[in-house]
Amino acid sequence: MNEANARLCGRFVLREKIGAGGFGEVWRAYDEVREQDVALKILYPQLTHSSAAWQVLEREFTLSSRLNHPGVLRVYEPVRDERSAVLPMTYAPGGDLRSLRGQRYTRIVPLLIEVARALEHAHSRGVVHRDLKSGNVLLDVGRGVLLADFGSAAVTGDADNALPGSPFTASPQQLAGEPPTAADDIYGLGALAYELLSGAPPFYPNFDIARVRNEPAAPLNPAYPVPPRLEQLVMRMLAKRPAARPATMHDVASELNSVLHDTLTASPEMIQSLQEADGYPGPHENTTLDALNVTQALPMPTSDYHEDDARLAALDEPTEFVPKFEPPLARAERHTQPRPEAHPETRPEQRPELRPATPSERRVEDRRADPTHNESIVVDVFGAERAPRDDLPLVDLNELAAVAKAPLPHIEDVFRAGS
Repeated sequence: MNEANARLCGRFVLREKIGAGGFGEVWRAYDEVREQDVALKILYPQLTHSSAAWQVLEREFTLSSRLNHPGVLRVYEPVRDERSAVLPMTYAPGGDLRSLRGQRYTRIVPLLIEVARALEHAHSRGVVHRDLKSGNVLLDVGRGVLLADFGSAAVTGDADNALPGSPFTASPQQLAGEPPTAADDIYGLGALAYELLSGAPPFYPNFDIARVRNEPAAPLNPAYPVPPRLEQLVMRMLAKRPAARPATMHDVASELNSVLHDTLTASPEMIQSLQEADGYPGPHENTTLDALNVTQALPMPTSDYHEDDARLAALDEPTEFVPKFEPPLARAERHTQPRPEAHPETRPEQRPELRPATPSERRVEDRRADPTHNESIVVDVFGAERAPRDDLPLVDLNELAAVAKAPLPHIEDVFRAGS
């Protein structure tokens, strides 16, 4: 059993437990080699010497090493000895999106845009995430979101070596064992948006694979009013047939951006209608942004989902604190100057812009504009260069299924482990 101050693999000093899943626990730990805190995924003792479980860690590292995006959590090479097998990664102290369930869409949509852009980058590298539950999107203090946990990720089209993800966000095609495609993540992001806006994922609490594959999701029942355009987009993302969903993650990000742009440029009549639907007492003369920020400060109504906290807790561990980062609308209001144009020869792919670039976006543009930057090379903290690996380890699903017969903490992760 892991405990605080224990040293694993001769270099990781455990500080505090962050969470647990089907394969192991996650701890905040101090890495004595890198001289910094990391998040450390530690395999359960019964999995420490399992070659299949070790291959899952190697696979997560290998797929993550293909990606170089500020919205993707950095994963380091797995380490093991006779007693432990661990996977270190960047530590993000801001919590995750579970703390934002049932919030107003004006807080949620900017974060969904960031997730969509991170997924767009992953898809461009041939990687499909396939496990877009709210606990797998971390909040990076002061900067935005970080897409984490590529343990169920797969290469596009690789049906023989794909692990199932969380059932509540898995597409019908994913549940049927079809080859992974970007359409799986479009469905998964739709399920994540549904969960954040309404308080619980689609088909909760009566989940059944046959229902997911054959029945449409119930109409979105948000805790707060949302624009019809946003509701229609979420339901299209949850379409049974991939062809009925948005074609690419870039299209999803563009539509979400347009929803937010429509809100920020809304007429006084639209602002008043949103306030009245929210129970705000009468019209006022504030600016659009001020009006939206006022409605954000109102008491949050209790949805039916929130009355069943014990059942929601079965999906994941509750978040213990609210992340301390700048609200997206405040950030949008603070940036008042027009975004400077990039040099025509190095200008990134054009997308509809709502606001000037965030610091993380500017870092991406700086890398693109730097002729010395080579995105095919990943530089680790020691300055040593290593090429992204393409030799994905094959995972023995039969061995994982056998191991998963032992009691594990979370039923959705038992599903993920292959039982």
